[in-house]
Amino acid sequence: MISLLGQYDQLRQKLDLETNVLQRHFNHLEALQKQAQPDVELQVTAPPDVMRDRLGQPVATVPNLQRNLGIGAILGALLGIGVLAATERRKVQPTEPAEFGNMPVDALMNRAKELADMQLQAQFARAA
Repeated sequence: MISLLGQYDQLRQKLDLETNVLQRHFNHLEALQKQAQPDVELQVTAPPDVMRDRLGQPVATVPNLQRNLGIGAILGALLGIGVLAATERRKVQPTEPAEFGNMPVDALMNRAKELADMQLQAQFARAA
């Protein structure tokens, strides 16, 4: 009976400790939520105003929508053509030395070995 009461007391202390930790966590979470929520209440101070012409008809906010869309389409197409031309010109320009331009892979490997051998021979010649 005494050992059971001791175990009960230990479990009760552990439960109290965990409850306190959990309560501190919830208090911290609540404080963070209050900081995150603005205290500003938004209210409409005036009704929405629709722009009207002299006859009382509503006026479009973008008066020349078709013209603006047409100009945008033309400029977009021109920009696309320019980018395409720039990338094609970059592809055509060689990025490798002329002597390696159209060589197959096997020939490139052999040429690289030859160059490495020539460099080693030059180093040995300098050392001697």
